[in-house]
Amino acid sequence: MKKKIIIGIIAILLLIGIEIIIYFINNKKDEDIKYTIIMELVSDKVNYNREISGEELVEYKGNYYLFIKMGKRSTGGYSIELKDIKVSGKDVTITVNEKHPGETCTVTDAFTYPYLVVKFNKKPNYKVKRNIETYKCGF
Repeated sequence: MKKKIIIGIIAILLLIGIEIIIYFINNKKDEDIKYTIIMELVSDKVNYNREISGEELVEYKGNYYLFIKMGKRSTGGYSIELKDIKVSGKDVTITVNEKHPGETCTVTDAFTYPYLVVKFNKKPNYKVKRNIETYKCGF
């Protein structure tokens, strides 16, 4: 009789343990993606794809790098900067400002390739919104 009671208690404890494990597996939330803005050149990808405007996600050593490029510009005076970034789970919305020189601006007469790099710890589902701002120079 004692054996049956002990076996019954063990079975109940096992079922409770399994239910607890299932609860934690089902209720585990995805950790939000972490990001870092990278200022230096981190990949040859920028060098050979820099003439093309757009975004490119590259995986390297367990991290993901999102290159946001303005493409080839015939003069200086162009830049791209992060305005806002919103993270919700693996969904990331990035807003950038593209700055263009106005007609009265004196700029360097050389090809430039403005870009921005954001480093992620996990592969993001990203969306990039671009705002274009033309700034004025002189009087």
